[in-house]
Amino acid sequence: MPKPLLPCSAMLFWSLLAAFTLCTMAAAAQDSTAQDSTAQAAADSLVWMDDDLWDAMKNDPLRRNANEGTGAKGRFSIQRIPQFFSPFPAPNFLAQQDAFQFISYDRADGVYLGLGGDLPAKQFRKERTQGYFGFGYGFGSHYWQVYGGVAKDWGLREAPTRLRLEGHVITDTRDAWKMPASENSLHSLLAGIDTRDYFNRNGFSASLQQFLSPRLGLQAEYRWDNYRSLQREAGWSLIGPEQPFAENPPVRNGVMATLAFRLLADYTTWRTWGDPQIGVESEFEIGVGESDFQLLVVDARVKGTLVENYLFAAGRVRIGSASGNAPPQRTFTIGGIGTVPGYPQNHYAGNRMILLQTDLLVGIAPWLRLIVENNVAAVSTAPAESGLLSDFPGEVAAFKFSPGIYLGSPTGSFRIGASWRTDVFEAPEFVVRLSQPM
Repeated sequence: MPKPLLPCSAMLFWSLLAAFTLCTMAAAAQDSTAQDSTAQAAADSLVWMDDDLWDAMKNDPLRRNANEGTGAKGRFSIQRIPQFFSPFPAPNFLAQQDAFQFISYDRADGVYLGLGGDLPAKQFRKERTQGYFGFGYGFGSHYWQVYGGVAKDWGLREAPTRLRLEGHVITDTRDAWKMPASENSLHSLLAGIDTRDYFNRNGFSASLQQFLSPRLGLQAEYRWDNYRSLQREAGWSLIGPEQPFAENPPVRNGVMATLAFRLLADYTTWRTWGDPQIGVESEFEIGVGESDFQLLVVDARVKGTLVENYLFAAGRVRIGSASGNAPPQRTFTIGGIGTVPGYPQNHYAGNRMILLQTDLLVGIAPWLRLIVENNVAAVSTAPAESGLLSDFPGEVAAFKFSPGIYLGSPTGSFRIGASWRTDVFEAPEFVVRLSQPM
């Protein structure tokens, strides 16, 4: 018999309310610190040339996390492939590779423990070179994982040319954009909700990146990977049925070589809600040799203040298209938390995807927001010979719509509330998010 989702008791209600209040007040303090650190970062041209600023960031957890909602945060070793000597702690809007965690829990690896980090930054500051290395073990998959890389910068510090080499033997996912690894682990552990599909990826990549300005860059990358399908290796959660996890879907096994071209325009990092925030990242990937396919993914985000101190808005559009003989690990899924809450998790798949997410945040108190959320998404399967920009879902019936109402922190990173699907009549789904969805 399934375990009840939430016991309806007064004690639980007041416990959740107290926890929510503490979390939102802490987030408000962090947001206030973010405002102060923005001016300091701007004064230093947002380039890690000031050792004193870097040390202050490293030693102060509030300032270190001031750019809430971004992807990598430089040398602080929270991402499997960190950003070295970037003019900014660059975000990862596409998030098509997993992030490094010292400990995680998911349906592919079960409990995973890892150890890793960057080489000392100051030691390599003059050479403008940096490296990282890590390893870990999945106790469910009984699989050792190893990864490492090196990056070298040339030219102007404000607009460097960067060469990066990396290798990996890892459990990976193409769904990291739906939810950060740490939050996904908590959802898996507590409620048996895993927003990601997994596979084994062994190989290497080499990339050349050119920054045109501190916030704008182009990158070309060669990838060589040997893929292997993974089974479900976890079967327990605190809340949920006896087996809370669905089977992990298979991928196309074997070697895949590709060339990828990426554009990143980041006008979000270190900017407050009082400034217009716009970020776009796109990638065009083509198969090399027997890997005969093309892939295009675009993720664009915008945030801003509508009425000072009272009304804020955020939006995100993500579009994906795969043509040719695209393998399952290069197609798209929607459904559930991360895309359209209330629908079955990752239940709908295809080689075309459209996702639109919007947030309207209403200031109730300096530390509290009422958040009205709307999520609209669709996937479809187009013929293999179709062009990348054709045959997207167009029928209204193809779109899944999921509105939601939450109470949350000032930036919406922490939120608690409910979302519901609109195609059938069902009870709303209780949702807690610990990271900014967009």
